[in-house]
Amino acid sequence: MKGKINLLFVFTLIISCCSIKKLVELEQYNYAIDRAVGKLNRKPNDFETYDLLQKSYAALEAEKLENIERSLNKTNPNWEDVFKNYKDLQSIQQKVNQLKFHQSKIEFQSIDKDFESTKQVAAQNKFNEATFILKSASTKEQYQKAYYLLKEVKELNPNKEEIDILIYSCKNAGTTKVVFNFNNPNRYEFPDSFYDQLKAINLSDFNDDWITFYPAYLPSKKYDYTLNVTFNKFNIQNKETVIFSYNDRKTIIENEDRKEVTAKVERTKKYHSIYIKGELQLIDNLAMNTFEMYPLQAFYNWQNEGAKYTGDKRALSPKSLDLLYVPYDEAAQYKSAFVASAKDITEDVKLYLFYVGHKLENKPKPNLFE
Repeated sequence: MKGKINLLFVFTLIISCCSIKKLVELEQYNYAIDRAVGKLNRKPNDFETYDLLQKSYAALEAEKLENIERSLNKTNPNWEDVFKNYKDLQSIQQKVNQLKFHQSKIEFQSIDKDFESTKQVAAQNKFNEATFILKSASTKEQYQKAYYLLKEVKELNPNKEEIDILIYSCKNAGTTKVVFNFNNPNRYEFPDSFYDQLKAINLSDFNDDWITFYPAYLPSKKYDYTLNVTFNKFNIQNKETVIFSYNDRKTIIENEDRKEVTAKVERTKKYHSIYIKGELQLIDNLAMNTFEMYPLQAFYNWQNEGAKYTGDKRALSPKSLDLLYVPYDEAAQYKSAFVASAKDITEDVKLYLFYVGHKLENKPKPNLFE
């Protein structure tokens, strides 16, 4: 592929350096017309360039009309090819018509009538092909093929009867629909903040041409797959409590006498952990089986530290004093732990959504670990 791009670049570079006369000699008539029209708009009296423009147009017109005649003379005329050649010729005529100042206009063979009639035939042929597919369509791939054909029909004939309804029907039938669901079979009492992060995933970010994710069941819609987030293991542990004691001493002045005061400090560290395990199940709603499962888990550690003392408070060091007043809100800490766990699980779910989208659209599987 890289070699082809390099060759194209070299060819474009060579063409850009050629004179109009040389382009005509090389039979690069389209490039010659582009260059000639631009030059004549700057120098209307350049008759040599005008002659080269006439020659280039005549050669292209003859080539396209010959292609059209050849296609029409077949037993089964290739109307798409006929239309393409008429369209190319029309495009060439539009280029030449960009000539602004020259007094003599190049003679065109009128193709408007033939172009329009060919367009209608090409549109009808594509429509017939699409409806033939739809008569026996049973797979999403067939509906997708019909959809693209009908889109071409609309481009050729925007006023085709009921074309928009047919396009919508094919798009709907050809699209894989996946509903996103949460399941908590063991009825773990997770805080709302845990689910809020998962529910905040913007599923539309993972939609593609032929796959749509839905955040909830709608009775009126049929879903091909269910993505079920299930949590099957949950554990909170107060893993360890470490207590160690030390003495703080300080010399103070009291009633003009030096005095040593002491305080015994008991410093406590409590270690906690939360572990949540689950899986993302991809369920085929038609076959009613789970054919893919992706692991989900989060492990979060945190600790509390505090202190209490006996003795003379005046003996306490600044660090000991700070530990005395460490605020401890157990509910808030557990909530923070759940939020952190939900963040990890949410990132895994997003990664799997991207993967599932590729899988169900039969695209190359992405590397989840890049």
